[in-house]
Order: sequence, then C-alpha cells, then structure tokens
Amino acid sequence: MITNNRLFKSRRLGNSEDFKQVFQLGKKLRQGCLTTYTKPNDHEYARLGLAIAKKAVSTASARNWVKRTIRESFRLKQRSLPHLDIVITVTSQCIANKQILLCDLDKQWSRLMIYYKEA
Repeated sequence: MITNNRLFKSRRLGNSEDFKQVFQLGKKLRQGCLTTYTKPNDHEYARLGLAIAKKAVSTASARNWVKRTIRESFRLKQRSLPHLDIVITVTSQCIANKQILLCDLDKQWSRLMIYYKEA
C-alpha cells in the first residue's frame, strides 16, 4: 500500500500574519541547533514555516540545503504530528553535519508529539 506523503502548499505557513501569530503566541522549544515555535491551529493537519536567517546560515546554497532537509523531515512525519502551526529557526551549528540536523529534528518531532498529546 502506497501512502501519499506529499508536502502540499496548504501544509506550509504562507503569510507574515501566520508567522507573527506563531512567534508571539506560540510555545518556544529548543533542541540542539533548532528553535521551534508552535501554536495549535484550526486545521486538520500540521503546517510548517521556516525562518532561516542569513546571519545564522550565510550562503544561499546552505540555507536552501537546511530548508530542504527540514521540509523533507516534516513531510515524512506530518501525519503523526498534532494540529499545529510550526515555525523553525536554526543556528549556525546545524550546517556542520546533516546527521546532527536530522537527529535534532527527530527529537523535536518526538517532543512535540509527547507535549501536545499530554496537553
């Protein structure tokens, strides 16, 4: 059985108002090189937003690599995540090693599932 794990545009935070709401009203969680802001949403699915600063990841190719890696991890976990708006920011250490970034992402997804399951 093949499941469709495609990352649709509707699964992304699209406008600045959504980002602003998550930053102001959301819960902040840190894991390694990641900072995640989360806020429950009214949709039937989790949505992802990325705020990758030039100051943290200076080259465009590295920023794009980080964004692709985070989106791919989210795409694979999106069905098991609670109904949240999620914004992820990174520090400069995350570009050193893909395995560290993936490990931090897996830990962060697990923390979100546990935290919002109990709440």
